[in-house]
Amino acid sequence: MQVLKKISLFLLFLTALSACKKDNNVPGIDETEVRVEQILGTWEIAGTKAYVNVNPSYKAQLAPLNLDSKLQETLDEKSNRSAFHFEKDTVYFIQYGMIRNSCKFVLDEYKIHLENPNLIGFYAPYFYIKFSDELLVTYLRKNETFELLANDKGISSFYMDLIRKVVDDAQCELRFRYSEVSFFDDNYPHYQD
Repeated sequence: MQVLKKISLFLLFLTALSACKKDNNVPGIDETEVRVEQILGTWEIAGTKAYVNVNPSYKAQLAPLNLDSKLQETLDEKSNRSAFHFEKDTVYFIQYGMIRNSCKFVLDEYKIHLENPNLIGFYAPYFYIKFSDELLVTYLRKNETFELLANDKGISSFYMDLIRKVVDDAQCELRFRYSEVSFFDDNYPHYQD
């Protein structure tokens, strides 16, 4: 009976340990060089993705904040019916068929530095950039994601301090599909809503 009790306690311990396993679902930085020629033209939004890895010992405390959903909601809201149009050194942010903003940019291997850090409606002085499954993916890493949460979701400074302490990693992605029709072409759908 004593042996059975010890085996049961050991199995319970292993189960608890496996439940506290650390998440590692954040893709990380892709250092593949992207050339300006690869991004020229119009890229329409094809989807978004938010990743958040919370330290396992704090998951219960942060569960009510539902960080993944808040990030996903912000990304979807900011990118709804949007597109980027890249020219040699200028990027246009298009939403609902209208130019909402534009600025000069510099492409540095796998990072786009923006002259206007509020190009798409939230503070992002740069984006990381990569290609995945023929999609152009612009993304923010952990610190930029924290800025997005703090400034665009109205999370209190108390919770933001907690989030900064317990989130191990995070990434927000905007995924774009190339459009054969340029924004400046008369055949591009210019929405009026």
